Amino acid sequence: MPSRRWVVVSGASTGIGRAISLRLAREGWHVLAGYRRPEHAEQLKADAAALGAGQSLEPLRLEVTDERDIQACVARVEALRAQGDVLVGLVNNAGVFVLGGIETLDLAGWRRQFDINVFGVVALTRALLPSLIEAKGRVINISSIGGRVAQPLLGAYTASKFALEALSDALRMELADTGVAVSIIEPGAIKTPIFDKSMSQAEESIRAIPAYARARYEPKIRNLEKVGKRMMEKTAIDPDKVATRVVRALRARRPFTRALVGADARVLALLKAALPTRVMDWFIRKSYGV
Repeated sequence: MPSRRWVVVSGASTGIGRAISLRLAREGWHVLAGYRRPEHAEQLKADAAALGAGQSLEPLRLEVTDERDIQACVARVEALRAQGDVLVGLVNNAGVFVLGGIETLDLAGWRRQFDINVFGVVALTRALLPSLIEAKGRVINISSIGGRVAQPLLGAYTASKFALEALSDALRMELADTGVAVSIIEPGAIKTPIFDKSMSQAEESIRAIPAYARARYEPKIRNLEKVGKRMMEKTAIDPDKVATRVVRALRARRPFTRALVGADARVLALLKAALPTRVMDWFIRKSYGV
């Protein structure tokens, strides 16, 4: 019996992670799909079964900030390897999107942003690297155009994505002699629940503004909310576009190091490379209404 090829996907309950997990299961990989809530596990199984891939997707509770969940994931991978299967990929997709100004967002918000978007990636990657190195597998980190272009009122989020880009580049160089490839995917606006959740934070963010700064920040947050809704309506793309890039990274003999996804991401990256910093600052502020 040939070895089954497994991929671990974190943050698979909804949005990009769900699209990646279902796409991989449909195209022949076996997927350990990380979820947080039990109802998401049932939905993932049902969705995979509807695609004729029910036997290729295994939901696994995986909160990337919980060491017990990470060790349970490692144990499951070890059990699969003992059966002759191989872990060929890790997709670090779990993430959160915290809204707020650097002046107004409390440290608890910053810590939550980095605990999940950065330290969770480090913890899960380190835990699975022995298996990935043995198989000369792939590490695929889902970043964002926010990992190249900082955005006002999203300082914590974009800082976490800048950090993810740096650790991905460092990891790629460190693993160059192992056969493990590290790829970064940088989407622009994507039609996923994470954005709706972040915009629902607007009222909470406004309430958290200190009285002395409310007049400066409340209009900016209101404008950002409007811009976000407009982006979702006009420029956001389907998460399956990201899944397509993941498939390419897993199949390629020499995977890409980073890939922009979406016209908005490509335009912002081009402008960032071409424009002086002050001009880029002006453009971003005008675009976001801040």
